Amino acid sequence: MSESRPTRSGPPRPDPTPNLRFVLARVRIHARRWHLARWAIALSAAALLAASVQSARSDAADAQREWSDTRFVWVALGRLESGHEIDSSDVERRELPVGAIPVDPTDDPIGIRLIDSVVAGEVIRSGRLATRGAGEIAARLPPGTRGVTVPVDAGSVLSIGDSADLIALRNGRALAPDVRVVSTDDGWATFAVDNTRISAVVNELTLGGVIAVLHP
Repeated sequence: MSESRPTRSGPPRPDPTPNLRFVLARVRIHARRWHLARWAIALSAAALLAASVQSARSDAADAQREWSDTRFVWVALGRLESGHEIDSSDVERRELPVGAIPVDPTDDPIGIRLIDSVVAGEVIRSGRLATRGAGEIAARLPPGTRGVTVPVDAGSVLSIGDSADLIALRNGRALAPDVRVVSTDDGWATFAVDNTRISAVVNELTLGGVIAVLHP
């Protein structure tokens, strides 16, 4: 008779089925999350694209309105210098696209002097006009400035519209940089000086004098 082999006893082998189910469940969860994430990304991209298209359409519509809608404005017929009093022969009413018109076209420039020069074809703006009734020199003064007259050398090269720095003769201190010449006479020039600089210039005129240094 053959002898039967003894069987080995030991702890039971764990059933892999629960672990496999857990892993599959986790895979399904991650797959669903990734699927949802892909849909969320796609929807966000579609929303951004739609917003961009809508914005582009709106911009195009605005641009079309700016160049299709028109308005009558006053336009210079030739070059007009600063201080010039505008009359009816200097300007005409002209219909222009809204997109070509500045933000402050004047309603009526007749009888008003110019602060700055304008060229032929330029729309007359309110910001280029002095207060109604201002004289020729006062009309050239930009807002926030006053005219200060300073002695200059005979035969000075300064001209109306030039820019200069007003310098103290005593110590070379810059009293009023980048001031505009609004009037010239034999041995004198009037400058448009900022309101905050007037006291310094006037005081220095009484103490040691002021020199005007021309610059581009």
